[in-house]
Amino acid sequence: IEEDIKERELVKTFVMMANTCDSNVCVEGIETAGMGDILRQYSVDSFQGYYYSKPLVYDDFMIWRKG
Repeated sequence: IEEDIKERELVKTFVMMANTCDSNVCVEGIETAGMGDILRQYSVDSFQGYYYSKPLVYDDFMIWRKG
């Protein structure tokens, strides 16, 4: 979505549709800060991806979460 306006518009449309249905939106696959910056403009509720953390088992997640 950082380089392709069509992808950006597609994601924006999906988010708008979900918000119209009062659904929460989690976008997966965030790989860069730029992707997160773009998506923050679209009323996305949560983000997930390697930019934030690699996949973790529960115990490791709880340690990571405490920070």
